[in-house]
Amino acid sequence: MKNILIVDDSPEIIELIELYLETHLKFENIFTASCGIEAIDHLNNENFSLIISDYQMPDGDGVSILHYLKNNKDSTPFILMGGDLSAQKNGRVHLLHKPFGRDELLRVIKNATSDKTLDRPIA
Repeated sequence: MKNILIVDDSPEIIELIELYLETHLKFENIFTASCGIEAIDHLNNENFSLIISDYQMPDGDGVSILHYLKNNKDSTPFILMGGDLSAQKNGRVHLLHKPFGRDELLRVIKNATSDKTLDRPIA
């Protein structure tokens, strides 16, 4: 994997995920954003191998990022984090329920990045 984007309005969550990614998965090119608008700016300038985004944030939530990806036919694996994700049933989104532990995060990342259905563009 090359670049990964972490989007969350909590600096503590971003720091925790970065630590897990650097320590356990040896990611080096980690980009961060504190809201959906900032994430879309990154998406306009970089290509990502994985996006991990909080569901609910001010100034553009995780669903707005997902809509951006769909509108641009971008099939980047996407993990949506949140406390109540029961309404978010979408075949191309992997869900990560907060609070989560290291093992759960690593499992969801592995599933998202190995999901062959995500290799094709979004219709």
